[in-house]
Amino acid sequence: MTAFSDPLGRSYLLDELGTVLLCLDRREEALDAWRHALAIYDEYEGGRAEVIRTWLADYDQEARPPKHGG
Repeated sequence: MTAFSDPLGRSYLLDELGTVLLCLDRREEALDAWRHALAIYDEYEGGRAEVIRTWLADYDQEARPPKHGG
């Protein structure tokens, strides 16, 4: 599986053949969907989801709003 975002902010999850399994436009929906997909993939593929886990950590960090003093 491969996960990536395009310059317009759409997020994609592709299988080994390049078939788009998931495409989302909004970050919060995408994060929830990635987490769900990762949980399923981990369960059925014996934890072979490291590429998604790494991407999700990067994407989650990028998606967080900047912190302001408070």
